[in-house]
Amino acid sequence: PTVTPPAPPVCTSDLLINGSFEQPALNGINFYNQSAVPGWKTTASDSQIEIWSTGSLNVPSFAGNQFAELNANQVSTLYQDVATVPGSTISWSFAHRGREGTDTMRLLAGVPGASLTQVGSNFVDGNTAWRKYSGTYTVPAGQTTTRFAFESVTSAGGPTLGNFIDDVVIGPVGACVTAEKSVTPSGPATVGSELTYSIKV
Repeated sequence: PTVTPPAPPVCTSDLLINGSFEQPALNGINFYNQSAVPGWKTTASDSQIEIWSTGSLNVPSFAGNQFAELNANQVSTLYQDVATVPGSTISWSFAHRGREGTDTMRLLAGVPGASLTQVGSNFVDGNTAWRKYSGTYTVPAGQTTTRFAFESVTSAGGPTLGNFIDDVVIGPVGACVTAEKSVTPSGPATVGSELTYSIKV
C-alpha cells in the first residue's frame, strides 16, 4: 500500500502573530479596528490600532515594511495572549522609537483579565532612531496562557501621538529542532529488499 508520511511539525521561535505589523498591508498611515489586525488587540475604547508604512512622515520601519503606534486616538496598550508552559522561560524582544520627542513605554505580562506585572524597566527613547530591547520572562506555575502587553506610559506629542513599536518577537528559549527521515531506494519494496534509512536533525 502507498503510505503518505505525515507533515513535519511546525518549528517556530515566535509565539506571536503579525509581530512586525505587516498585516493588513497599506501605503501611508491608517487606523484599523482591532478585528482587522491579525493577532493584536488594544485597550483603546474605540478599538482602533494605528499602523504606518515605512517612510511615512520620514519615519522608516525597524523591520519589514510597517510598524505600529501604541497611541492611536488615545493612550493605549497593544497586547496578545499566547499559550505558555508553566515554569518555562520565554524570550522577548521588540524595537521602540519616540514620535514627537522622547516617549516612554513598558512591557507587562501575566494572566489575561488579571493584574499584569511589569517586565523589566520602562523603555525610554527619542524620535531620531529605533532601539531594540530584549530579555526573558519566566512563566509562573499554573499559567498556561500569558498576555504580553505593550503599554504607552508617556508621549511627547500628547495622548494621541507617540510610542512607535516594531519587530515584536515572543518565543521559547532554546533550540528549535526538526527531524526528517528518508529511505532509499524509494518506491515499492519486496521481501528481501535492502532499505537504507537516513535521519537528518
